[in-house]
Amino acid sequence: MEAKQKKDPFLAGVLSFVVLGAGQMYVGDVGRGIAFLIGGIIGYIAFIVPGIVVHIWAIIDANDLAKKFNDNIQESQKATEDRERMLMRASDFNERMIKLFKLFKSDLITDIEFQEKKAALISSLATKTIDGEPDDFLASIITLKEQNILTHDEISKIKVLLM
Repeated sequence: MEAKQKKDPFLAGVLSFVVLGAGQMYVGDVGRGIAFLIGGIIGYIAFIVPGIVVHIWAIIDANDLAKKFNDNIQESQKATEDRERMLMRASDFNERMIKLFKLFKSDLITDIEFQEKKAALISSLATKTIDGEPDDFLASIITLKEQNILTHDEISKIKVLLM
């Protein structure tokens, strides 16, 4: 999915100043832009004042429309980031567990620190959404068991948290 680019509210206003409705079209609301163009033309033909009013309205509207467009992009990005924070991929879990194990084996953290951090990582599974099927997640941590990074009890706890 292609990410939407933010729109410059000032540019949207300038475009609608130069060509009625162009700012709305720039933001992506072509129908609204055409409506302002037609409304402005009719306003200028009927009498100058209604045309000027529509023109000013189009400039303000284009600016506001761009700001709302940008707010929607920002909200969408935040929602995506929130979902990502709540997601636990098996590969991320494995990488973090291996990293802890390497720190322990290199004497950069103590056995107590290793056990605490390992327990915290396992417990974090209770608050995360697992990416994929629980069986796939369990299958992916077999190597951690084979390398004696995880104990049978820890695997059992993970299983309970996933199922």
